[in-house]
Amino acid sequence: MKAWYCIHIKPTKEDAVCQLLKDLPEVETFCPKIQKRGYLRSKPRLVVENLFPHYVFINFDAPRYAQTIRYTRGVRRMVGDHTGHPWTVDNSIIDFIRSRIEHGFVGLEAPRFCTGDPIRIEEGPLAGLQGIFLEEMNATERVIVLLNTIESQTRIQIDKRMIAKI
Repeated sequence: MKAWYCIHIKPTKEDAVCQLLKDLPEVETFCPKIQKRGYLRSKPRLVVENLFPHYVFINFDAPRYAQTIRYTRGVRRMVGDHTGHPWTVDNSIIDFIRSRIEHGFVGLEAPRFCTGDPIRIEEGPLAGLQGIFLEEMNATERVIVLLNTIESQTRIQIDKRMIAKI
């Protein structure tokens, strides 16, 4: 009987494993991806990443294909108990992730900030600094943050995607 399983994959081999397994009859792979803003040489760009790095979901008949999948190049192990028995992934989890896919990528909701929320800058030259969210600017992806620096507080404008709630 077919069921969804989670497979632990070697680093950066998710797509290669999916490519190898797609040729097996009655085997379906699912490797959800996200698109986020990143930086290359201090310039913003869009980066595609796996939603679950080092893991792939596979729908297959375990008695028939488990051995083949375990020994596929790039596969570390099937996620399961200490005896090697794989755990199944509930269909509702896969359906939920698939329902969030827009334009080929899983849509993640941007965190919503309220005035006074403590924040931390996650990216860029100010990464690691903490501050307080003040306000969102209209028609842009920028926000105003009160940055806590040595013995003072400074107002700065920063890309909304570069901050996270503490």
